[in-house]
Amino acid sequence: QKSVEVLVAALTVEQTELNSATNKVNEELSALTAAKKIVDDAIIYVAEGMVKYATKSLKSKSAYFKRQKQTFRGRKDRVAEEWQAVLLAKEKLKSTFSSFAKAPALTPEEELE
Repeated sequence: QKSVEVLVAALTVEQTELNSATNKVNEELSALTAAKKIVDDAIIYVAEGMVKYATKSLKSKSAYFKRQKQTFRGRKDRVAEEWQAVLLAKEKLKSTFSSFAKAPALTPEEELE
């Protein structure tokens, strides 16, 4: 009977140590779970930040290209206006030379006057 009591006492001690070890493992598991959540949240936060940055960058580049397109259109319009002015000047020159060609020749006396 004494050996049974010793055996029960030893098993009780073993059970207590096992319970203590189980509690420590559960605490570690809880700490790891909390750490994993922090890491997961950080990954999500960084990913969201990257998406926001990329979106902001794309919007900025889009605005830049729109401004460039407007600037190009403005330059294109100015070049077209200047080209029209050149064509008009060319026509005026043609008209002037045509008038000179049609005008009667001056006599030497008229040229001296």
